[in-house]
Amino acid sequence: MPLRGGSAERVYTGDVSRVFEAVLSAAEECRMRLVENNPGQRRIVVTTGLSLFSTGSEIEVVVSSGASPGEVCVSATARPRLKTLVTDWGQAGREINRLLNKVDEMLGQEGSEPGAASKQEAASEEIHCPSCGAAVSAKDKFCQNCGASLKQGS
Repeated sequence: MPLRGGSAERVYTGDVSRVFEAVLSAAEECRMRLVENNPGQRRIVVTTGLSLFSTGSEIEVVVSSGASPGEVCVSATARPRLKTLVTDWGQAGREINRLLNKVDEMLGQEGSEPGAASKQEAASEEIHCPSCGAAVSAKDKFCQNCGASLKQGS
């Protein structure tokens, strides 16, 4: 977690214009103030308010075509509005997630992180402890569940 700001990406299926409109609507519904709207570049900048509990964030969102046909990538980057703030304690990341979760809701689909398919493939190739059957990492030397040695030939 960075000290100041955060970023996230999600991939959706559908039309780029439809996703861009969903991002605009989600920002409005989350009560974020629209600072900049560039439909040509499919880029918006929104801010969240300063309050007793929030330092406020400035969030830049860019909607672009994904790697595969029919994929739409939404990239969001946030930074605190207060320039003197040393750390935002993850607030910018929470603001991004709040916005992207609202986009998920509006589109009726859950966005996935880029490369999620390869992560799922890697998860399906998990290694299991020969003693108790618990999932273990390939780099582990001992099972985190039962303590059995995972070294080959021991």
